[in-house]
Amino acid sequence: MMTSIDWCEFRTQAEIPDVVEALRAVYEPMGDLITIKQRSKGWNGYRQAADVCMGDMSLGMIAYGGESQRGWVHVGLTGRGCVWLLDWARAERVFNSLPLCQYKRIDIALTVKDGSVSHQRVLDAFAAGLFKSGGVPPGMKKLESSDPMAGNTVYIGKRGGNKYLRCYDKGLEMLKGKAPNLNITHIDGVPVLDIYRVEFEWRSATAPIPCDAITNRDVYFAGAYPFTAQLLQQPFEPFIQRRERGPQRELELALMHIQQQYGRTLFTAMVKHGGDISAVWERIVGTQHNEALIAAGVLLVDPL
Repeated sequence: MMTSIDWCEFRTQAEIPDVVEALRAVYEPMGDLITIKQRSKGWNGYRQAADVCMGDMSLGMIAYGGESQRGWVHVGLTGRGCVWLLDWARAERVFNSLPLCQYKRIDIALTVKDGSVSHQRVLDAFAAGLFKSGGVPPGMKKLESSDPMAGNTVYIGKRGGNKYLRCYDKGLEMLKGKAPNLNITHIDGVPVLDIYRVEFEWRSATAPIPCDAITNRDVYFAGAYPFTAQLLQQPFEPFIQRRERGPQRELELALMHIQQQYGRTLFTAMVKHGGDISAVWERIVGTQHNEALIAAGVLLVDPL
C-alpha cells in the first residue's frame, strides 16, 4: 500500500508571477491550461485571493497582499488539485526552490481497497492504545449512523494542532450525491464497503513541516501513530517536529535560493577579483536585515 497527497498548503516570499509559473511547471504537461481567476475579496487576512483553475475546474487558491502579511504569498491545493498533480517529486523540487518556502498543511492519505481496514478496526486500535505516540494521548470523536450505507467517521486528535487523523468509509462517501436507485455495489471493480481511507492532516501549528514531507510521505505517515505504522507494515518510529528547525530551514532555503539564482555570477566575480571573496562581498552585502528572516527567529537559533 502507498500513500498519496490529498491537500497541500505552503507559503513563500516569491513574486506572484513566479508562483504562477511554478504551478504551471508542476502541472505539466497540462500546465498551459492553468489560469488564475481573481476573487472579489481576500482570504484569512490576505488582501487579495485568486482561484487556481484548469479550465472551469478549481485546483486551489493563491492569497497575497496586506501589510500584516509582510510579503508572504499563500498557496493551497485542494484534494482535487492534488489528484491532478501527477509528479509530486517534481512538485516538491519546484516548491522548495521558491524563496523561503514553508509548508503549512499537508494531508497524507492511505486508501485501502481490500476490506482489511474498517470502522471497527480503528475503534479497536484506539482501545489498544495504538494512537499514543508520546505525551498526552489524543482524544477520539466518532460520527456514527444507524444507516449502514451512511458511513462512519472517526477523528483522532485536535483539529488545528500539528497532527489530526480522519478515518472514514471512503467508498460510501464516493456514493454520496448519486441516485440511490442505481444500486451501485462496486467502484472500479472494488466493493464499495471495502474502500476505507485514513487521512493524516499535518499542520505547522507549533513546529515546522520538513521540506521532504511530500516525497517521504510514507515515512512520516508511518511515524504519526503506531496504528498508521501498522497499516504500512513498518516499525513505529515517531518523528519529532523541532521548533528550531523552522527558522534554521528558512535561512538555509534563503541561501539556497541565492546560490541557485546568483551562484554563477558570484563565482565569476570572485575569479575576476583573483579569488578574493571579500572584495566581492563588499560590493554586494547590504546594511539592513531581511525582515522576514528576523521575524522567523533565525538569529535566535544555531545554524544547521
